[in-house]
Amino acid sequence: LMNKAGIRPRWIIEWYENQPTDKASHIGFSAHLPDSRVIAVRQYPLVPDWLSLYTTTAEAQAGAAPLENWVCGKVAANSMAAYDFVGTYRVVPALRYAHLYRESQPAPGTQLLLLLPYSPADARAMLRYVMPSLRSFSAMFERVVIKPHPAVSRDTVQAYAARQWPDLDQAPLVWSDAPVAELLTNARIVVTTQSSAALEAVCRGKPVIIVGRAVGLAINVLEDVDCRLWRVVYDARNLHEGIKDWTPEHPLPLAERLALGKLLREQHFEPVNEVTMRAFLPWPEKRP
Repeated sequence: LMNKAGIRPRWIIEWYENQPTDKASHIGFSAHLPDSRVIAVRQYPLVPDWLSLYTTTAEAQAGAAPLENWVCGKVAANSMAAYDFVGTYRVVPALRYAHLYRESQPAPGTQLLLLLPYSPADARAMLRYVMPSLRSFSAMFERVVIKPHPAVSRDTVQAYAARQWPDLDQAPLVWSDAPVAELLTNARIVVTTQSSAALEAVCRGKPVIIVGRAVGLAINVLEDVDCRLWRVVYDARNLHEGIKDWTPEHPLPLAERLALGKLLREQHFEPVNEVTMRAFLPWPEKRP
């Protein structure tokens, strides 16, 4: 349709996760807009067992994936090239993670933050782990903040919780649609699943509890991160024990967590500044 309408861009920059719809789009661009330069933007950290995110040499050679890729950090550049020997992986500023470099006065936080996953079934499972202990958390945290995933309606999740636990109004509970970057500021402990937000949290010195999958491959973005910053739980009892173990203070002092987080941030997320933004330029900067 673009070609028929006379729209023939010089560059096509597309968000790319190597899923079937992404591959179909690229095949279509290649077939009908052969003069367009297609660039895959991969502004997300990889998860070791989430193999469908990785492009292989065969996919690239078959024209199912772009040969040029923009990634958000040095770790991603090395990891994403593990199965693709013909594509190029170029580090550009991590625009969606720029908030990791903005916090000037990190604090330990006073809240328990739950970041629900995009899968409604997994979100309900997380709630079943947390809600039975909600009242006991009132003695440990100023409040419990639950953020549904943008792909799941907050009203739907709240309605489910209200049906299952009708006395929620007596607990220190807040539902929020605020950005993760904002919610992490006051979080003391973060609970999530396979979300890349777990990596954002530890980069800001926040310890993370990951609700693991009882069946299937482990999806853990923190697998290669210092294990003192995170743990995996598989039921409500383990979750409650994990939170108690890290309350009122995490065993690793905040200063050490921040130092580890700074190192992770530099490895995984390219900063956004005047110098790094030049990576987006299509040619070397011309000087007068």
